[in-house]
Amino acid sequence: LPIFYSPDTCAFVLKATNNFVTASDASRGDYPIGVSLYKRTGKYRASCNNPFTEKQESLGLFSTPEEAHEAWRKRKHEIAQLVADTESDPRIVEALRK
Repeated sequence: LPIFYSPDTCAFVLKATNNFVTASDASRGDYPIGVSLYKRTGKYRASCNNPFTEKQESLGLFSTPEEAHEAWRKRKHEIAQLVADTESDPRIVEALRK
């Protein structure tokens, strides 16, 4: 049987890292991750949770869900680099940098 939990496969991570990688798939709705419809304008809002401030950042309004998702993806990548700088385990750092 394969070993799923071992010192080679498990690591402790900081709170900011854990908050960063936690997905909210069940609460996302019909749009791509990081995207919601702003009914007042009919545009798509991009937002991203910041694990350091523990607040949601508004990234702007976009014409399509795809544009809004791309704004979310870029910001998420920027935050991943900052989160990686706080971790000491090279496996975690490498995963975040990717």
